[in-house]
Amino acid sequence: MIGTKESVLFGALLWYATRCVAEGDYPVLRAMRFGPKEIEALGDLRLDDLHRMGSVPAHCLAITLDRKLFWRMMERLVELRASSELQEALIKADASKEMMRHYFGLAGREITRRRRTLAPGLPMGRPPEPDEDTARRLWRELAPRLESSGPGGLGPETVLEIHRKTGAPVRAVWAAVQQWTEDNGPRGSGGGQSDDGGAGEGW
Repeated sequence: MIGTKESVLFGALLWYATRCVAEGDYPVLRAMRFGPKEIEALGDLRLDDLHRMGSVPAHCLAITLDRKLFWRMMERLVELRASSELQEALIKADASKEMMRHYFGLAGREITRRRRTLAPGLPMGRPPEPDEDTARRLWRELAPRLESSGPGGLGPETVLEIHRKTGAPVRAVWAAVQQWTEDNGPRGSGGGQSDDGGAGEGW
């Protein structure tokens, strides 16, 4: 039976409370102001009792809002949404598994599953290397950002931005970032030069 919106809410909360009883989560029940007798009564409820909640004309729960916690939760949801959208954009742009693991900690199977869903038409294998003009545009955009980046290096949103701005494959941008990090990291030469002594272009 479908009841009022109040009875639906009450039924959901009562279902939550019965799960707390089953799992022995008594601190949560005490925080909801359930005492020993109420907890015992919850333990006696049956599944069909919960389905009958739609016919109960009133409910006995008072719900209040913790505003500080609410806004922290909302901020976190916005961050998670932005991260999810960024991950989807990078997967559609054929970001490598290594890059997705580095930035987001995604497992290989998860990346493969999402790639099949989000970008089933992507060609298999490594993409071709960028041509000379694209490589120049890539390094012109990438070099100043790498030079000014902090210890954490470039973020994934910057990699995606450079990909879109230069037309270079995301994997090529990521390879250039890795090469620069190897050449200029704590154990690197720091010179940023190619093997012949001239100025390198990042890969």
